Amino acid sequence: FKLLSVPALAVQYYGFNASRPPFNDVRVRRAFALAIDRGALVDSTLHGIAVKADHGLVAPGLADYPYDLVHGVPFRPDSARKLLAQAGYPGGKDFPRVQLQGNNFGGGDRQVAGKVQDMLWRELGVAITVSVVPPKEYYDRIERGTALFWREGWVADLPDPENFLALLYGKNAVADTSLASSLNTTRYVDPRFDVLYGLSLTEMDEAKRMNDLARAENIAMHDVPLIPLYHERYMVLAQPDVRGLVVNPLEQLDLREVHLDHGQA
Repeated sequence: FKLLSVPALAVQYYGFNASRPPFNDVRVRRAFALAIDRGALVDSTLHGIAVKADHGLVAPGLADYPYDLVHGVPFRPDSARKLLAQAGYPGGKDFPRVQLQGNNFGGGDRQVAGKVQDMLWRELGVAITVSVVPPKEYYDRIERGTALFWREGWVADLPDPENFLALLYGKNAVADTSLASSLNTTRYVDPRFDVLYGLSLTEMDEAKRMNDLARAENIAMHDVPLIPLYHERYMVLAQPDVRGLVVNPLEQLDLREVHLDHGQA
């Protein structure tokens, strides 16, 4: 077989409930993000079946999107420890026990959670527990704000950064905490983000629209309502004699040009 692969228009991330301590402090959220080595997750835990989220939430592969305007959160454990100390938890002292809500949905989620658990202990002295929640309760707990720290993923419906950043648009957050918020599950609201995102919805100049979206994403990545971890790869195994098969980030299968080369051994 031959392996065909491309980074999918998808993202896996950890979300925070920023309305409750300790994650109502941006220094804590940023410390967690800085303490996670995404390269190690992709290379050692996932064995290369994903690419690390270098910039932010928006997956790679969108030709007109100015990714360089988005300053993601790198792996900087020294900075993470300083921020945690500034937040009142030097060396993890007195940090409350936090549950990371995980699942058994596959794709290496449990292995990644275990590795992140190790990283946060090693780099910050913070002990978290990984709680595996039954599927029926999983998203209900996230959408109703019961979960404090959780794994979530998104697969784009369209090849456009707006589709990813809708997860952080304030108008998609349900203000009433007694009700579920199914799209903006972190209930992130920032007026600066919302103005830029709102402008992008009516902007006819494509370069300016993309610029507005990237500037909005950069604001959100500084606030860290969530930690982008990695973008999965779309992978297809094909027989050696298959010709014309192309994989794309939306996982659409176009067979119009596919044929067999019978002369291929």
